[in-house]
Amino acid sequence: MDSATWTTLLGPALGVAGALLGVWLGAWSGQQAQREARLMEDRHEERRTRLAAYSNYLASLRRLRGYIQVGNPAVTIVEDPTISIGFVAYLPDEGQEHVRALHDAQARVYLILGPDTVVMSRALRVHEAIWLLARARSTRPSETLPMDLVTRARKAEESFVRAVHEDLARYSRLPSAS
Repeated sequence: MDSATWTTLLGPALGVAGALLGVWLGAWSGQQAQREARLMEDRHEERRTRLAAYSNYLASLRRLRGYIQVGNPAVTIVEDPTISIGFVAYLPDEGQEHVRALHDAQARVYLILGPDTVVMSRALRVHEAIWLLARARSTRPSETLPMDLVTRARKAEESFVRAVHEDLARYSRLPSAS
């Protein structure tokens, strides 16, 4: 074969190969863009799930704290050295609804995070502060609660909110390329 024949044969072959390479690169590029979009959507969904759990937990805490502070419930305390706080507080029926809501919300946060996270440890501090308010209410049925306990509960709540903000901020960032 002479050089003209090779040129005649190679020209179209190289054109087809170039077109196939372009199609492959376009498909690969599109696949990468879809993958990144899917990862971003997954991160946003995870953030929405966490935000809903945190919001529900915080709202449940605040309802229970408000009930204990303002509702003047008749709180019964039973000492129990087997639990970390050392006692169990029993509230009247309407208070038990707040307690159940809090436990449900806390379970959701626990399932999302697991036990060993900053957010969960801060959530447990708020939980403990609320129960200390309940204990104080048991000895002061119609009096104002000690300000140091109210302040402790509010500071624990603020600390929880800061930890939540830090956790949610991680889901606002773009995922790292891998």
